[in-house]
Amino acid sequence: MFKQRIQQDLKSKVKELGFESVDPLLSIPKNLNFGDYTTNIALQLANQKSNKSQQSVEKIAKQISKKMEELEYLEKVEIAGPGFINFFLKDRTLLENVPEVCNYSAFVNPEVELNQEKRKILVEYASFNALKPIHVGHLRNIVLGEAVSVILVAVVFCSKTSFVAESTKSFTAFS
Repeated sequence: MFKQRIQQDLKSKVKELGFESVDPLLSIPKNLNFGDYTTNIALQLANQKSNKSQQSVEKIAKQISKKMEELEYLEKVEIAGPGFINFFLKDRTLLENVPEVCNYSAFVNPEVELNQEKRKILVEYASFNALKPIHVGHLRNIVLGEAVSVILVAVVFCSKTSFVAESTKSFTAFS
C-alpha cells in the first residue's frame, strides 16, 4: 500500500526533475534506523544516458529528497550514503490506514465491502498456563497480542473489549 504510493510519487518527481522514466526499486531496510522504506533511485538515474544524469549521485539524491519532502504522509526523507534515500512514514498516517490493512475481505474478495456497523474483529493470543513453565516466547506473544488489540481500539475499531481466560488461550473480542 505505502510502497506503491511511494513508488508512484517517486516516478512523478523524477519526471518533474527531467529524468527519463524509471521503475524505482523500494525495499524495507533491515535496520529500523534507515526508515520504513529505502531506495537507490539516484544510482539508477545516474546510470542513464542523458544530460541530467551527468550530475553526481549525491546531487540527484538531494534533488529527489527535496521533492519528496513535500508529501504529507512522509515524516522525513534523508539521504543515506551515495545514492540511497530513506523514507520515514508519519505515525499518524500508519494509524489512519490500519483499517485498510486489516480489511481481510479486500484480499479475499475485493468486491465485497464490510458493513461498518457489523464489523467485528477477534484478536487471539496466548496467556500464561499455570501448569507449564513460563518462558520468553510466552511474553512475546502476549505483548504482541495486547499491542494489536490496543492499536485496533485506538483506531476506533470497537466500542467494547472483553477478555475471556481459558486454560490455554486468551481472547480479546471487538464488537
